Amino acid sequence: MNSTVSDQALASILQTRRITSYVEAVNITLLLYDYILTLQLEVQYVWGSRWSLITALYYYTKYSIFLDGLGVVFQTFVNPSIVTVHCRAITIAGGAIFVSGTCAAEAILVMKAWAVWGKGRRLGAALLFIFLGAVSGLSLCIGQFFKSLEFADTAYALSAHLTGCSVTHAKSGFLVAFWIITMALDAIVTLLLLIQGYHAFKIGGNQGLLRLLYRDGLIYFIYMAGMSTINVILIYNLPPGFLLLTGLYVI
Repeated sequence: MNSTVSDQALASILQTRRITSYVEAVNITLLLYDYILTLQLEVQYVWGSRWSLITALYYYTKYSIFLDGLGVVFQTFVNPSIVTVHCRAITIAGGAIFVSGTCAAEAILVMKAWAVWGKGRRLGAALLFIFLGAVSGLSLCIGQFFKSLEFADTAYALSAHLTGCSVTHAKSGFLVAFWIITMALDAIVTLLLLIQGYHAFKIGGNQGLLRLLYRDGLIYFIYMAGMSTINVILIYNLPPGFLLLTGLYVI
């Protein structure tokens, strides 16, 4: 962005930064609230359990999001002369944490489906192939999205006393593809869970366990599909300055 930007453009950027700051504050507050609500159950059922791959993935999925929160605080409160110079590096670091956390959560879901189906080798190989393909697609999409990002000119941002990183241009299609891939993987794994649950129900399996499987599987998929759809709609309709919210921080 040229340093001789019009007052109208400056007003637009300032408004965008104010709104994103509010949304980020709400996200962090809800994150802490959710952590407090579930801490007792986590202490009771997880902290004392034997360490395993699933346990490690769980901890990373849950606590990596706090690193995103630290990034938001860093952008908001650290001296703009430090933040604006490193906007791309800060954004890429936050995106890498988010994507790796997403992949860890998806890995837990895939392993759950594999276990429900009896841990067969063929299904395990198929699920591994699908999972690695999805991870590759997600990484490619987010990498191309980062390459397309353009931020407010550093000298201009400092002269205007802008806090945080202001995106002025991005190729939003890569974020849309990111959420479509995530939704497709969730759909495949959830379908496997529901099919096996239905078969077990037909032969008179554990009714309470089956109800829990159906309920949790359906609720999770409906939630993720709904949030992914909302993200896609927002990505197509919001200006570039809000894309980092819809793509990396809201979910």
